[in-house]
Amino acid sequence: MASQNSLGKYGYSIGGGDTWFTPGKAVSGDLTHASASIAGTSAFLKVDGFSFSIPPAATVQGFEVAVLHNAGLPNTHHVGAHIVRYGAINTADDVGTLTWPIGQITETLGSPTDKMGLAWAVEDVNASGFGFAIKVSGSDIADVDEIKITVQYFPSGDGYTQIAAT
Repeated sequence: MASQNSLGKYGYSIGGGDTWFTPGKAVSGDLTHASASIAGTSAFLKVDGFSFSIPPAATVQGFEVAVLHNAGLPNTHHVGAHIVRYGAINTADDVGTLTWPIGQITETLGSPTDKMGLAWAVEDVNASGFGFAIKVSGSDIADVDEIKITVQYFPSGDGYTQIAAT
């Protein structure tokens, strides 16, 4: 099995709830961050533009999403964490409610074999509208510094790497 990982290029605050300020900073991994001052539930923080180049003959096996986040109080948790396909948030793959520990931490969602509730073609993952969205609940400031996706795949599509014989 092979893998590629990438940071997104574009960040957005979308939908109802408390707005994410500077959502584009959730793509940098440089300790500047997207922030939401939450008094209930945030809007979605959506990141896309991951620029994957999975080979056309590959078979997608699963996704791991690493979210570098920070909370100041122990009541902050995400209430929606979803893969984004062609720009649309897929609500079938919710990972549930997970409490964020105090301080900055990287949380990994999914697994090498987690397709997050959907069947995937390579062109779905390579598309510019592929990404991730997260919604947070609590009564504090929530920060997200980085969202990185790792795609696991079999290069030849059949579970084996093909080697040409001479």
